[in-house]
Amino acid sequence: MTLFRGEARTRWLLRFALVVFSFAGCAPALSDVKPALSETDSGNLWFASARSLVRSWDQSRLVLGAPVVISGELRFPPGAGPFPAVILAHGCGGIRTPELGWGPLLREWGYATFVVDSFRGRGLTEVCTNARTLTGIQRIPDAYGALRIIATHPRIDTRRVVLMGFSHGGILTMGASTVWAKETFVPAGQSAFRAFVAFYPSCNFAYPERQRISAPVRIHTGELDDWTPAGPCVSLAEILKGSGQDATITVYPAAHHGFDSIGLTFLYRPDVDSGAACNLQLASILGPFPSIRETGGCLRKGATVAWNPDAAQQARRNVRAQLAELLQERGTMTLVFRGYDRKALDREYNNREKVPDAQVWLARYARESERARRELTARLDVAYGSHPGETLDVFLPAGHGPKPVHVFIHGGYWHRLDKADFSFVAHAFLPAGVAVVVINYALVPTVDLDELVRVPSLHRLGVPERDELRRRPRSHHDFRTLGGRPPRGDAHGNGLGGVRWIATRPGQGRLRDQRPL
Repeated sequence: MTLFRGEARTRWLLRFALVVFSFAGCAPALSDVKPALSETDSGNLWFASARSLVRSWDQSRLVLGAPVVISGELRFPPGAGPFPAVILAHGCGGIRTPELGWGPLLREWGYATFVVDSFRGRGLTEVCTNARTLTGIQRIPDAYGALRIIATHPRIDTRRVVLMGFSHGGILTMGASTVWAKETFVPAGQSAFRAFVAFYPSCNFAYPERQRISAPVRIHTGELDDWTPAGPCVSLAEILKGSGQDATITVYPAAHHGFDSIGLTFLYRPDVDSGAACNLQLASILGPFPSIRETGGCLRKGATVAWNPDAAQQARRNVRAQLAELLQERGTMTLVFRGYDRKALDREYNNREKVPDAQVWLARYARESERARRELTARLDVAYGSHPGETLDVFLPAGHGPKPVHVFIHGGYWHRLDKADFSFVAHAFLPAGVAVVVINYALVPTVDLDELVRVPSLHRLGVPERDELRRRPRSHHDFRTLGGRPPRGDAHGNGLGGVRWIATRPGQGRLRDQRPL
């Protein structure tokens, strides 16, 4: 097994740091906490959380309460600053190897670090063995209180602060990433978190608020994690990405919970609470929460933790690259959409690079489409608008009289491909007596998106606006002269072609079925 450079020294420093944290003293009164930091402030700091989330009288919900005095360790890299910063949130066992192990590394990369202790000010040492003592969601105000206090430090770049949490702190991080948390705990005009990095969080408890995030989210978890399984977090990341939000997940092969904890030997802990078998839907992030009986016995005891050197090293590389991208100076790039610069956005829109045999399939499309145009009865390149790209191909079944019409709109992320690449779809419909219309449209950048999805271009195909249904557009006659009838059948599209059709027909027209493929 390859050990990290300086591993022995790192282990000694971690043990020493744990001793320091354990004997740092009791919490001061709220009135004695400094409201702002000076340029010389660093080391152990007491601060107020941004309110608190306490249990209601019947223990079923969380409600806003008074601030709590908690502490954190603020450290800086060499130099004058101002520095971007990473706030680190510990797991259910308090400040341990992950948080302290990441601190020196982050400072080496040029980031200030603030390791927040949510337990000492509350008189707690751990909550692993009794998860109801303090939940990750209840710690959300801690993170936003930490953000508020370090934002007053002259050496902190308040525009570039990330929250990074581990396990129980990962639950905190995921909750803090919601729009709800930002709206609840960030006063108007103050800086918010630039991004969120969650290590092996639990995603088993679903609540509506988590489907809207306020900044990019990066999740790191282990394939073999039996305490906070990867599967629910993979599903959540897919939901967020599917709705156009910036969230990714990295699942590390053969890695258990705590895989980045340097020197942690494989250990099964029979005493810890685990919700790995749960899959519960909550009405809100604030509850109501199910009782033990209502969970159906999914809350159990026992979980495995283990360091995985390979996964830990890869996670370090990944996080360094992610922070560099997410926290780069705004002036060094031109953002074009939701925090993406042109290069990053182009990478997200280039599915061909993500499919190893993409060119094989596209070549097959081209061959089959050429055969369709050669063998089938068709009228090609029929203009339906003034733009050179507004043309369509009509494929006609045998027989006389009006035919139902199937409309197909090709994909290509609105800036590539052509109707000629998708003529092959006609083979599936003509034997059933259905005419097929394959549409071209003006592509970006020759037009902008507003022009691309405008309704009038489709109206000219014979799909009338709701307020024009009493009239008989000329394009309806065009369909009849082509051997079909006005489109009363269905419409399909692949990729963003399907999105385009749905976007232009929000509940209008007479199409019975509109499905993107």
